[in-house]
Amino acid sequence: MQRLRLVIPVFILIAVLLGAWVFKPDTFAEEQTQVGLDRALATFATARALHAVLSVAQGTQIAVEPGGLGAVFAPGQALKPVTEMLEQFSTLMLGACIALGVQLLMLKIGAHVLVSAAVSVAVAAWVLLRFRERGDTPSHLSRRLAPVVVLLLLVRFSVPLMAIGNEAVFRLFLQDRYTEAEGRIALPKDVAAGQPTDRAGGWWDAVKGLLERGKATVEQARTGIQQMQEQANAAIDHLLRLLAVFVLQVLVLPLLFFWGLWRALKALTGPAAGAR
Repeated sequence: MQRLRLVIPVFILIAVLLGAWVFKPDTFAEEQTQVGLDRALATFATARALHAVLSVAQGTQIAVEPGGLGAVFAPGQALKPVTEMLEQFSTLMLGACIALGVQLLMLKIGAHVLVSAAVSVAVAAWVLLRFRERGDTPSHLSRRLAPVVVLLLLVRFSVPLMAIGNEAVFRLFLQDRYTEAEGRIALPKDVAAGQPTDRAGGWWDAVKGLLERGKATVEQARTGIQQMQEQANAAIDHLLRLLAVFVLQVLVLPLLFFWGLWRALKALTGPAAGAR
């Protein structure tokens, strides 16, 4: 037990020195965070472009002339739930982009030489105090210093480890779901650029047909309304899947990683870390 009490502080000191000055995780974490930010920005842009197109389609009316009698249908109103959700989705995605941007800034702050120096000095002082103790009871000074050590370690290493772990979880479990949902709601590149397209099938085929149809038979109008409702329901499902992915990435997973690291550091530094 006495040997273990001395080995753990030395292990922490060596890991801190290597992580802060030799094997810096910040560069790789910054790259992974930038990838996540680019992904969030692309999804935000896709949502805004789709919202613009569907807002036009929502107000489109179809003139039907059965037997010479005119009637006007507005199948685009089936898109109203989607356009409303897209607006809310875009707001949430903007928040996700801001959160990832803040994470990039925190990475730069944590990687600053002053932070690395502070955490190295604090851990070295704490290890020295633990070596000077007799028995298993921490001294008054080590109990006072332990919470500072935990706080500095969290400032220095929590964000890089969180970013790396977050991206690893995404690639292992969430990437396929994200790619499928993103592909289902994305507009063709030529449509997003404002150019005409002959692409058919899927979501854009329904919207394109609605926009281009000036007159239609009763059957065509009924078919168009049904198709737009089905596409609207499918789009809502894909938007919810995308939203779940980003909520996990910017809220749930960071909190879990931070809580897990805090608990691990608290356990490694002993009961002194939890002292008030």
